[in-house]
Amino acid sequence: MTTLDIQEVSRDDPFASMDLTPVREWLRISHTDEDDALKRYMAAAERQASTWCHASMAQTTLKLTIEDFNTNKDSRGNYAGVELPRGPVSSVTDITDGTTTVTTGLVLDNRMPQRLTLPDSLQGNGDVEIVVEYVAGYASWTAMPGQIQHLLLLAMAQMYTQRQPVVGGGSVSDVPWTLSAAIAGSQREPMP
Repeated sequence: MTTLDIQEVSRDDPFASMDLTPVREWLRISHTDEDDALKRYMAAAERQASTWCHASMAQTTLKLTIEDFNTNKDSRGNYAGVELPRGPVSSVTDITDGTTTVTTGLVLDNRMPQRLTLPDSLQGNGDVEIVVEYVAGYASWTAMPGQIQHLLLLAMAQMYTQRQPVVGGGSVSDVPWTLSAAIAGSQREPMP
């Protein structure tokens, strides 16, 4: 049986040096008094969006361990690739099978979820444990696609407007339609 384990090695804060002007404009705030709170809401929205979309929004170094990975050719004569969860993947640091570590010549495709083609030195060794360390997510707010920025702004605005412990009218469990639509358009398949 193949088992899969993914660990977060390190994580950057994409909002640490962010200019909050677009956030203030979105919320129609004209002062900077709440900037610290806005950064906290943005960080919480980013974590929430990462969970909803099964993807890394903030640049994160991840370590994926796959036990019993078959590195032999499949029935069509192709070598298996490794599907890297929580993309988008910006780089692969290294891949190892316990005896061989490869850090160069690693090839990623552009599909989502992204697949890593195994280097020749790791192919044909049968069932082995593969460990892949890679960087996923966006380095900054400006590197995020507009759809992701919009999703984060919607989630953050919901937190900002509903920051009090009591909500008047409506159900607390209702997710606004615009936020639900943004989530649905950005979701990836969860890992098995």
